[in-house]
Amino acid sequence: MRRGTPETAETMVRFYRCIIQADLDPADWITAELVKTVENAYRDVQIAFANEVALICEALGGDVWKVRELVNKSPYRQMHLPGAGVGGHCIPKDPWLLVYGVEGKDVPVRLIPTARAVNDSMPAHVADLLEGALAHAGRSLEGARILVLGYAYLEDSDDTRNSPSEALVKILLERGAGVVIHDPYVAGYQGDVYEMATGCDGSW
Repeated sequence: MRRGTPETAETMVRFYRCIIQADLDPADWITAELVKTVENAYRDVQIAFANEVALICEALGGDVWKVRELVNKSPYRQMHLPGAGVGGHCIPKDPWLLVYGVEGKDVPVRLIPTARAVNDSMPAHVADLLEGALAHAGRSLEGARILVLGYAYLEDSDDTRNSPSEALVKILLERGAGVVIHDPYVAGYQGDVYEMATGCDGSW
């Protein structure tokens, strides 16, 4: 049985029907790999759009949450939630795999790398917001004690792979802040959140 043939696809469909109950769509291996990387690149671009809109709203004094709510009332609109970045094993990686596939070919890839840059920049922006808020209160980030609420990249999960919180913590430490981390799902960061918050100058 040769790799990538329709016979191989049908065999794998029969195999997976013994394991899962879901739609199983046979495809050639190029299509299958493109679907995997495109799906995650699509999510990355959508999150980057939400994050960039949040930055625009912040600069103009707008309420991004209200903007998102009203935008999503329009038919076929589903603006994602902005946040501190993108984590996990797949979304930060798969867009680069998709782009790498056309390296050396005459394809002007611009949107996907830009989305990656937007999302990768968000932890530093969060640190800037914390620094600005502390300065407004007459405090310096250097020497401040910051409580980071949540360390996993996904809610209700202990998966910390490529977590934006990990990047944020590194930036805060580089800027001289002390960091306390609480996440009820991640071993080593559990405990009484109220006790951890005691003596902190700020939180995220």
